[in-house]
Amino acid sequence: MKIETIDLSVLTNWVRLLADFLSKLKYLTNIKYE
Repeated sequence: MKIETIDLSVLTNWVRLLADFLSKLKYLTNIKYE
């Protein structure tokens, strides 16, 4: 149980970081092409 909970929180943190990175990347590419 403990391991699963830790993995889930780590996974959630990675998803947030990835989403934040992708949104910034999309923002930068939009500026570049305009």
